[in-house]
Amino acid sequence: MPFEEREYEWVQKPFIDQLVELGYEYCDPKDLEKEREIPRSVLLIPRLKEAIKKLNDWLPEQHLDAVLREVVRTIETPAMPSLVACNELVHEALVKGVNVQLDLGEGLRFYTVKLIDFDDPENNQFLVTDSLPKRTSFKVQGHERSIEPDILVFVNGIPPCSCGSERPNNDWERPVGGSTETTGALPKGCSSTFLPKPFCCRHYKGTMHLCACWW
Repeated sequence: MPFEEREYEWVQKPFIDQLVELGYEYCDPKDLEKEREIPRSVLLIPRLKEAIKKLNDWLPEQHLDAVLREVVRTIETPAMPSLVACNELVHEALVKGVNVQLDLGEGLRFYTVKLIDFDDPENNQFLVTDSLPKRTSFKVQGHERSIEPDILVFVNGIPPCSCGSERPNNDWERPVGGSTETTGALPKGCSSTFLPKPFCCRHYKGTMHLCACWW
C-alpha cells in the first residue's frame, strides 16, 4: 500500500471516524466547493450565513447580507501587520463576536454579532472534511500553488482547527516539531487558511498533539 494511502487508512480516517461519532458531519471536499466563494477562501458561506441568522435572532433579515460581508472581511482580511496578530484578532471575533454598525431604527449603533454559541454547543454546526490521497482534496489556492490540509474542522462554516496526520510508525521524538514555522513555507496568498484557527494539530500514534497556537 502506498505511503499516502497507509497514512490515510491508519491515521486520518480513524480520526475522522471519531469526530463523526462525536456528532460531526463529514463532507467530501468536492461537495464543499460550491459553498466557497473563491478557491482562496476557507469559509463555507451558506453555513456561516445560516449560523449568523440562527444565533442572532435580533438581526433583521434585510441587514443579514451586510453583516455577513463584514464578518467575512473580519475573518479573511484582518488589517494587522503579522499572521500572529491577525490570528489573535480573528480569535477574539470567534469568541466574543464581531462588532458591526447598523441602523435598526435608533440611528447608527454598534451591535455584536455572535458567530459561535459557547453556552449551548448543540446550536452550532460541526463539520469535518479532508484531503484524500490521489482523489478529491480541500484545496486552498495561493498565487503560485495550493495547499491541502489533511483534515479541516469547521464550526458554523469557519475552520478553527486543522489537523495533520502522521503515520503510526513515525519515530520522531517531536512529531509536532518545527510546525510553528510552517506558515513561513505557505504558498503566497494561502495565509488566510491559518487566520481563523487558534490551533493547528497533528494526529500521531492515536494521540492528538497541539502543533501550534499562533498567539
